[in-house]
Amino acid sequence: MLKDEKHKNSSFKPLLRSWPIIILCMISGLFIARTYLRYATPLFESSSKLKLADTNQGILSTTLFKDLDIFANANKIQAEIELLKSNILLEEALQGLYYNIEIYRKGKIKTTEIYTESPFLFSVIEANTRFYDQEYVLKVDPSFNFTIKEKSSIIETRGIIGDTLVIPYAKILLRFNDQLLYKKPNVKISGDYLVKVLSDYSLMSKVKSNLSVKSIDKEVPVIRISYKSPNPYKTSIFVNRLAEVYISDYIRMKYQAADITSNFLEEQVEEVLRKLSRVELEIRNYRNMNEVTNIRQETETELRKLAQLKIQQTNLKMTLESIAELEDYIGLYPNNLEDLALNSLQFTDLTSSETLKRIIDLKKERNELLVEYTPDNEKVKVVDELLEELTNYFVEYVKNTRKDLETKYNKLTEDIARAEEVFIAYPEKERMLVILDREFQIYQESYKFLNEKKIDADVARSAKIAFHRIISKAKVPKDPVYPNRILIPVTAVMLGFFGTLFFIYLINTLRPKVGDKHTIEVNSETPIAYTCPKISNLKDNRYFFDEMLAKLRMRKMFQRDFAVTFNEYSDNHGALYNAIGMANAIVRERSSVLFIDLNGSLKKEVREALTFDVIDFENKLYERYGGKMMRWELEDMKERYDNVIIWNSQLSESKAINAMGLSDLNLFFLDSRLSEASKIDQTD
Repeated sequence: MLKDEKHKNSSFKPLLRSWPIIILCMISGLFIARTYLRYATPLFESSSKLKLADTNQGILSTTLFKDLDIFANANKIQAEIELLKSNILLEEALQGLYYNIEIYRKGKIKTTEIYTESPFLFSVIEANTRFYDQEYVLKVDPSFNFTIKEKSSIIETRGIIGDTLVIPYAKILLRFNDQLLYKKPNVKISGDYLVKVLSDYSLMSKVKSNLSVKSIDKEVPVIRISYKSPNPYKTSIFVNRLAEVYISDYIRMKYQAADITSNFLEEQVEEVLRKLSRVELEIRNYRNMNEVTNIRQETETELRKLAQLKIQQTNLKMTLESIAELEDYIGLYPNNLEDLALNSLQFTDLTSSETLKRIIDLKKERNELLVEYTPDNEKVKVVDELLEELTNYFVEYVKNTRKDLETKYNKLTEDIARAEEVFIAYPEKERMLVILDREFQIYQESYKFLNEKKIDADVARSAKIAFHRIISKAKVPKDPVYPNRILIPVTAVMLGFFGTLFFIYLINTLRPKVGDKHTIEVNSETPIAYTCPKISNLKDNRYFFDEMLAKLRMRKMFQRDFAVTFNEYSDNHGALYNAIGMANAIVRERSSVLFIDLNGSLKKEVREALTFDVIDFENKLYERYGGKMMRWELEDMKERYDNVIIWNSQLSESKAINAMGLSDLNLFFLDSRLSEASKIDQTD
């Protein structure tokens, strides 16, 4: 038999059966979480947002540092983040904040740091290195006397608030916080405190571990500065102070850089100006010494002059060659000048042309006279004399012209040679002028560039502002970021739930129970008579056992005159419940039944409530009888009653085995929740 529940899915049965334990663990987890939240030291966080200056706007748009700093980087966000986390800025931001002195008020369970709420101020006048990073217990009584000692020591030093006190390794001063006492005159001063003075290294390490500096986005020049601390005031004060120190440091460094740059540029401008003046003087002296005004124009003029001289020389040469030919012809043919005139008239000047024309005319006149007169005629002679004179004159004139042209030709040749000598020095002059002009241009561009940069540096130095902006100031946080008052309780409840599930299923895995009908069918060859659900209603109880009794009688398993033994491995596994239920069902069908308590543990109040006969095995002393005597007694009872129901004892006893052997039907009950699965094989 199987005492089962009405839920059929065995995988969820351990969960459904253990739901009170699960709920209890979840409530316990919630209680533990709330207790932890009550006494845990909270951690607050405050943040500020800082927008970096845009290098393309404002005074920073000048190219002062872009041109001078060859290592400039366009993306400076990461560099600025590292600057914000540097020791230089952190040390400057911590000045005057007294973060190195931590004062805690001790409670019965919880110790709370007091920063702005400390009723007294703790100052260190002199200290040894051993004094730092140690916890000191400070006790203040109502009369404002106090004692202080190292936490691990038993030596106390007494003093009065307001007096300087010498303690081991240090000299301290404890005085009232007048500003707080003025605002809050009722603040409690007496009590127990913990004081810890941090060294510079410890303070810096603690600040860095709680500080977070990140960029909002790689493309957006906005930096988020966050700081965590158990005291909410420390978070906002430090974050805002760090942002202000960063901007002040930027302005100071910008001014120093601009001031140094301006002074440097001023010196360079003066130096370049001196060099520029020197080069200008050298150019002027070189031009004066070499008589150079404009070498290009002078070159063009000299070239034009030389070209004209060469043209004249060419013309003279042509004319000279013509006269030379004319002179040679006259020497060969002195009497044929008229033929020469016809051939050479174009190469002569006006005088020679007129002379030749006159000679030709006289020749014609002589020929006309010879027609009428003889050569000895006076007229003919007069003409001949004129011809001779003109001819001699022409010949002499040609000679003189040739000489004159030769003289001019030689003169032109000399002039051309002198003109060409001028061009020999021009390349050197031009080269020197190019060198001097190039040097002048270099110094001039440098002078112009340095002057522009000096103006930019002067502007940057005079503008003592920063284009970095605090776009979101840190505020004193009201709620801590740790512990999370929503997440931790939810997590504790979920851990209680899943942890309980884990242990329930772990126990069921290590010590598996019967669970359901299928487990018995798979692991046992013994048939299952019926399954009994958990019944809480009396009417349902009666209906179930009446129905089960009828079915068993129809299957001829529970016949009249049968002695039926109800067996189980441990109490409360269903044997007693089903035995009483079946006995009541037999009574309701108007049959007689005898209930034998072989277990011997039937309670008196239960016995008195039963409506059928009950025999206690212990009262009958059946344990003294052997198996044969027990059979005789059982046969006698079966004759007097329609059915005999035996609630058997533990199977480890001999009487239990005898009862099973003498019975007509043995019903073995396994509880799906309590009976171990290993009992199935033992039952077989």
